[in-house]
Amino acid sequence: AQAVCQDAPLMTLDEPTANLDLANTEQVLHLLEQWAKHAGRGVLFTTHDPQQALRLNAQVLMLNQGRVMAFGQATDVLTNINLSALYNHPVERVDTPHGPWVRPSQSPR
Repeated sequence: AQAVCQDAPLMTLDEPTANLDLANTEQVLHLLEQWAKHAGRGVLFTTHDPQQALRLNAQVLMLNQGRVMAFGQATDVLTNINLSALYNHPVERVDTPHGPWVRPSQSPR
């Protein structure tokens, strides 16, 4: 709220959607998207949810154990290989008519 009231050129947020339900998460992401697109401001936020970066088609800086793993457009960076390495678990990105979706891969038992 302070960043908005102060008309800050850059808003920096640490996991702004942590512990929010789906509706409130979407509301926060929409607000951040509007702030960046229509107010011409920058938004930098951390998240553990790659779906959020895909939803916004944001620029992504992937960090793994404190090191830069990848940087670029979400749709380019959030690949099956990168996500699986990041989470140390098989992950797949599925392209749907509603946009890309990330899910744990079904591993054979």
